[in-house]
Amino acid sequence: MKHLLALFTICCVISTAAFAQSAVSSGTNATTSKPQPLPVLRSSYLNAKSVGVKPFSMPVIPRPPKATDIEVIEPAYAFADFFQEGTLSLVGFSQMNPENYTHPPSRAGRIHFYKMVGGAWVDKTTSLLSNRTGCVTARKAIVADFNGDGKPDVFVACHGYDVAPFPGERPRMLLSQPDGTYKNVQMPFNCFCHGAAAADVGNNGYADLVVTGANPNHGFLAYYQNNHNGTFSLSPGRFPSTTDYKKIFSVDFVNITSNAKFDIFLGGYEHGSIKHDQYPDGVWDQTILLNDGKNYFGRKNPILLPRMPIFGFALDIIASRSRIYLLRVSVDDDNGVGNYKGASVQAIDYPSLKSKVVYKHVGLYKNYHGWIPWMVPLHGRIISPDDAYPLSIPQ
Repeated sequence: MKHLLALFTICCVISTAAFAQSAVSSGTNATTSKPQPLPVLRSSYLNAKSVGVKPFSMPVIPRPPKATDIEVIEPAYAFADFFQEGTLSLVGFSQMNPENYTHPPSRAGRIHFYKMVGGAWVDKTTSLLSNRTGCVTARKAIVADFNGDGKPDVFVACHGYDVAPFPGERPRMLLSQPDGTYKNVQMPFNCFCHGAAAADVGNNGYADLVVTGANPNHGFLAYYQNNHNGTFSLSPGRFPSTTDYKKIFSVDFVNITSNAKFDIFLGGYEHGSIKHDQYPDGVWDQTILLNDGKNYFGRKNPILLPRMPIFGFALDIIASRSRIYLLRVSVDDDNGVGNYKGASVQAIDYPSLKSKVVYKHVGLYKNYHGWIPWMVPLHGRIISPDDAYPLSIPQ
């Protein structure tokens, strides 16, 4: 059991992952000739880590003549059965990168839905979505059931124009409709959002939402309780005051205890990772906050994960009750590697917290990025879903 993904019902989710991978190839249910929709699991973490997707090439968006921007999808994408055909499809939130890359994007990208046809992604957005307006900079897309209809919905954390004074932007949510289409909803709050996670903490069919980043220059960690009607209410007091105004950017619902409750992973710029930090009190070590049994996080002693020199920020996590993997990035221009110019994976035994580096890469990958956004388990290995990153290590 040591290297299995953190799951509430291990066999059930492993079976779901295997079924989902089979469905990508066959598009049919294993027991009937009629395709059956793939289930939506209780958390965005489980929906992301249990898909069983082999590495794929990111869809290339055709560039119109005389266009001054290059439209790319990276890193906000997610998998689910959006077309309700018993097979995984892809949603991607693009951004408009200037041709000369001399400044960050300043206008909104678009939303794309893709089907896998003949081994290639084919854009089928028009059949699901009429309003394709996305975000200026989409950072993380997550899948959960937010409106209680058993179909996958999508929330995307966005942070807007990445230049001071960092104005942020309003995130978006795609809500499934009775006719099979999606409604594009702009959220009522603004933030410099980098992270998001969702979970049906009450096991009632409606997922709550956690968003993290900045608002726009201060720490921003917010818990939004589902109102069961497609809207959310801010639920203060879910996190300890020690999280206030911290540089926390990564978040996921995980489970490393035996109480069948979701815990919270919070990742940020840990102590010693930034030499010239304008907010020296904002550093935050990679931490797991345990659920108190009533879906409040911080009433029990936190689990502080081992620091890692140079690679001082965890972008993603895979966690079980015996091992934790952190996907890390370098975050300082003065560390000898450079800011976002190196990636690593740290394996941590739990509960001993003994750790070791199992993957390290310094420099740019073939897509000219020096960091890996996400990792997933597949057939006993940890990989990147995007084949631009040759990550493949044994669990």
